Amino acid sequence: MALDRAWYNTLIDDDGSGLTGSVWDKADVDALMDAIDAETARLDTVNAAAVLVSNSLALSWGSGVWAKVPFGTEHFDSQNMHAPNDTEIWLLGPAIYSIQARAVWPESAAGWRGMYLSITEGPAMMPPGYDFKQSVTNGLGYGCVTLLNALWFAGSTQRLSVNLYQNSGTPQIIQPSWVSCGVFRIS
Repeated sequence: MALDRAWYNTLIDDDGSGLTGSVWDKADVDALMDAIDAETARLDTVNAAAVLVSNSLALSWGSGVWAKVPFGTEHFDSQNMHAPNDTEIWLLGPAIYSIQARAVWPESAAGWRGMYLSITEGPAMMPPGYDFKQSVTNGLGYGCVTLLNALWFAGSTQRLSVNLYQNSGTPQIIQPSWVSCGVFRIS
């Protein structure tokens, strides 16, 4: 969007003599600064929505069950998109978001680990409830990480949750900050 040039169009060019053009005064400079401030504020609002959350407590993840992750730690939340200890992040539409989610699993040679992003409510490019999924097999050591990256168009306000699964046969303990999700508005 261009700056408002209404004030500019009232200026008169000088003919070179230094006697015929508009004289700049504080009002003219203030009008220029107002136009710049208005555009800067608009750009700040467009990209201000961002949240980064992680689990704050150790989580005992049962075998064979998909479940939403409760995010108790907010590293930042610029637009109140997440309530503390809630499992959902609100995508404030219409907007395009970059979403990154990560989970680190404890050592276990049995079974597989999975993660999916669930987005519900409202119209979107894909139907509500569409899931982005990723899984890994046999989490050998602490290097077993599930990671998802997605671009999402939220046509209206929608809810995002991160869901985890493992089927090792025994509960897995996920330490604090081992699961995180970052959501950033990009348009």
